[in-house]
This record gives sequence, C-alpha cells and structure tokens, in this order.
Amino acid sequence: MGDKPQAAGGNKMLYMILAIVGIILAIVGILEFTVRGMPGRGSGIGAVSIVIGIVLLLFGLLRYNAKAT
Repeated sequence: MGDKPQAAGGNKMLYMILAIVGIILAIVGILEFTVRGMPGRGSGIGAVSIVIGIVLLLFGLLRYNAKAT
C-alpha cells in the first residue's frame, strides 16, 4: 500500500548523463592526443580517456534505448 511505482525517467536520465560524460571524455581524449604542448601529451592519458569515453557513451546509449521500450 505504501509502495510507490518508480518513475522510468530517473533511470533514463542517469544513462543520458553517462552518455554525455562519455562524449566529454572522448573529446578531451582526442584533444589530449592531438594538441601539442598539453601537459599530459605522450603519457597515454588521451588514449585511455578516448576508450573510457566511448565505452561510457555506448553503455549509456544502449541502456537508454533498452529502457525506452
């Protein structure tokens, strides 16, 4: 009687935030990988952030689409 149905919008928002964070990480990784003179250039941080960004982006979008149906 006291149970409230959970809104699906909260989960969708979480997955959309993950996708946005993934996009930001991928962009930062690409900049770190290509722009000369950045402090972390050559350390592998750019490649790692590109990979993590793409994984977060794909996970967020796939889960968002799965919850939509």
